[in-house]
Amino acid sequence: MRQNGVPLLDIPGNYYENLAAVHDLPADRLAEMRRLSILYDRGAGGEFFHAYTRAFDHRFFFEFVERRDYDGFGAVNATVRMAAQALQEKSSAVPR
Repeated sequence: MRQNGVPLLDIPGNYYENLAAVHDLPADRLAEMRRLSILYDRGAGGEFFHAYTRAFDHRFFFEFVERRDYDGFGAVNATVRMAAQALQEKSSAVPR
């Protein structure tokens, strides 16, 4: 998606530092997820990967999801998404 110019939401680096502390993900997978702004969760036997586009028209965005035997919605990452969107909104604000 990045190669095709899809404006993905940038995720703060401390999210991935925390992810490394919580889950036993291989370092190369974690680095790739960081590079691609992919969020992650794990549940009873399954994994959940998701990424968001930057908001457009100040309120719309798309979420891309991959579930691997995971039946949740990645709710643990909701605050990360909202904080990243707030940072995006703040950085794109035009002074009046």
